[in-house]
Amino acid sequence: SYLEPPTLSLVDAGDLGGEREVLKSLPAQFDGKGLVATQGFATSKDGVKIPYFLVRKKDAPADGSTPTLLYSYGGFEVPLLPGYSAEIGAS
Repeated sequence: SYLEPPTLSLVDAGDLGGEREVLKSLPAQFDGKGLVATQGFATSKDGVKIPYFLVRKKDAPADGSTPTLLYSYGGFEVPLLPGYSAEIGAS
């Protein structure tokens, strides 16, 4: 998750959408409330779908008018996977 620090949780395997019990968690380094993370896909020239993640304030327009920090990597079959980052999450 981009908005929560690494957390160890207990869930009922028969009800994965149910409540989770947090067993351990690293301390949060920023307040992720009011933020939302969504996944989208861009299509390259050769038709390959490229996944991307957008983290923004819930009320920020997703119309290109909001300043953006863009960071990515994907090459040599080594993708950059989503993860919590206190350094870039602080505002």
